[in-house]
Amino acid sequence: FFEFLDSALCPIIIAALLPTARRIQGRRQSDSIIHKMLLRHLLACLLLACTVFAAKNTGPSTALYKEDQDNIVSQLNSRAKEWSSDLEAAHHAVWTIQNLGGKVNNKDDVCNFAKRELSSGKSSVEAMYHATRIFGELKCGDKVSSAVVDTLKKAIKDGEDLQDLVYAALAVDELVSLNLATFSEDITKVVDRVADLAEPDASFKRTPKSADGSVHNTGLALQLFGKLWSKVSTSDKKTVEDLKDKLEDLTSLGDEDTTLDWADADDQASRLETTSTLVKGLVALAEARGKSLADTLTPAQVSLVAEFFLRRKQASDANTAFYVVQGLRALQSKQVSQPIVAVLDRTAIQSSAKGDDGNVVVRVTDLFGGNVSGAKVTLVKAAPTGANAAAVLSNVDGAAVSGDNSRFKFDFLGAKPDLGFYNAALKVVASGYSTIEATRSLKLLGKASLTDLEIAVTDSRDAKIPEASKHKAVYPARVRDVITLEKKQYLRVSFRIKGATRSLLVDQAFVRIVSKSGAEHLFAAVPQAGEDRVYSLSLGLEDNAPQFNYQSGEYNVEIVIGDAFLDTTASWDAATVKFTFKAAPKTDTTKAVAPGSSASRRTGALPEIEHIFRKPDPRPSKVVSSAFTLAVLAPFVILLIGFLAVGANINRLFSTSHFFYGTGFLVCIGANAALIVIYWLRLNMVTTLGYLAILALPTMFFGQKALSSLALSRS
Repeated sequence: FFEFLDSALCPIIIAALLPTARRIQGRRQSDSIIHKMLLRHLLACLLLACTVFAAKNTGPSTALYKEDQDNIVSQLNSRAKEWSSDLEAAHHAVWTIQNLGGKVNNKDDVCNFAKRELSSGKSSVEAMYHATRIFGELKCGDKVSSAVVDTLKKAIKDGEDLQDLVYAALAVDELVSLNLATFSEDITKVVDRVADLAEPDASFKRTPKSADGSVHNTGLALQLFGKLWSKVSTSDKKTVEDLKDKLEDLTSLGDEDTTLDWADADDQASRLETTSTLVKGLVALAEARGKSLADTLTPAQVSLVAEFFLRRKQASDANTAFYVVQGLRALQSKQVSQPIVAVLDRTAIQSSAKGDDGNVVVRVTDLFGGNVSGAKVTLVKAAPTGANAAAVLSNVDGAAVSGDNSRFKFDFLGAKPDLGFYNAALKVVASGYSTIEATRSLKLLGKASLTDLEIAVTDSRDAKIPEASKHKAVYPARVRDVITLEKKQYLRVSFRIKGATRSLLVDQAFVRIVSKSGAEHLFAAVPQAGEDRVYSLSLGLEDNAPQFNYQSGEYNVEIVIGDAFLDTTASWDAATVKFTFKAAPKTDTTKAVAPGSSASRRTGALPEIEHIFRKPDPRPSKVVSSAFTLAVLAPFVILLIGFLAVGANINRLFSTSHFFYGTGFLVCIGANAALIVIYWLRLNMVTTLGYLAILALPTMFFGQKALSSLALSRS
């Protein structure tokens, strides 16, 4: 009872009264300062972790190939009705289609829609920006009205919202470049106002009154700085330059695993939109300054960011496609260590393949599937999967495939590898691109052979088998003799699975024993330790008699193997055995049997089940129960006596100035106490905590107000 008070109720009351206690005691330190201190420690730990665990540049696992680009263009054109009535989606669709070399099918409809929206006089600054970008992409705009010009001027002059400032300035720049409007004002002044919204961690606040900045706003601000870089003053450039070191810290705090991206917990922008906007902004500013981004985004980070975008390349909606393509285009900039994409043309090769069909072919491209001139591909090592596996090929330079400069081949089958899974470690070097060291998975398919079959009968599980007692056969022949086993003997089966040069291990290896009536019994064969990789099974008749339902007679012994690198499941009808089981015990009919087994098909009435329930434990006497109840209530009585002794006075809570909050506070405390009593009588902990969470809100509110009012009256 009192543990519940201590763990649940007390923390809630303390949380409610702590702010008031701080004010009464004069401790006015802001909570936000404490939060920022904790955040700084957290960020420092993250930075240290990123520094210690530097990633190797493995390059993206795929690219946005021509077929992927054509698919995006086709999807966007086929869904034109969905985005042609939304300016943002229309802008994103048009830009994406044009950027991928496609043709906008409904060009005139989109242009007319943008003109109507811009001339309506009701468009927001963001809508005006998207409309002007459509004009720029499709070259279809007309002179804009004075109302549009005035709206953009006002946003630049008086606006406080970062996104409106950025969109207004970019829209003005686009209209001026298209000769669709004339602006006499200096729009570069907006750079100062946007820069003033920067936080110490290089994030940007949405407005001066915003509590925190966001990474998405940082991307927008950087795009603006890059666009207007050639026009801004030296002092403004110095302000932007001061952000460089902070941006390095910001980019190091991305969510890094198999990809790298950024997101804002309190921002509505999606993870994809935030990452694409930030990367675009970083590259735009670097291009304008003519500086490299190597210190801000390492080659390994660039590859991880590209992987993040490429995992979303099957986009069908306009906004997703836009942010994917925009991010990938930004990563193709000369200011970025451009990643190389190295993939295998075929991840599975047939062991029986001839000529070029037996080669491992590596395709080397840029992020959009374009050729990488002067690339050199080295197969550092090709080895079976698993620890300490010996390489079958190492340090081999790839030969260019005739007529295709993007593909390089290796004679993999020439090394005579066995069937199975392999890891191919590749190193790709090309001028103007970051070097990658990637590992790609490869599978060699084919047929395996079953060899070294030995079947023997022993009197114990581990008995040594004399050579003369072994029954042998060569696949696909069967053992000639019928092998006989008595009640307590063991059937010992061993075999190997042979590849081209060595024994293989497979995922599935079974010995299947089939009766003349067709009933099947499967037993797993286990590989033994050692290089020989011998599979074996030791089957005791006495132990397994119930599984065979004590049915003596002849059974066929078959060996079945399977794995993902085998063309087909291999089986071998190896021998015939004759089992002689002991008689089934009479009590066996009462044992539970597995559904569907041969034993579960028995018919007839089963013996009646008799069961005696456990007698209930004796209850304590009334004297003990009463004493325990008094002991539980004693602390509450002591509490009341203590209140009387110290002169507790709650009358002030009912005075005119404190009556409302004081009464509410006491009612809430009473409700909490009543809930604890009900919990003691009938409720469980989970239900009680739910009700307590509801009561906590009014308790905190009335408690804080009541005690604050008392403190003020005392002062």
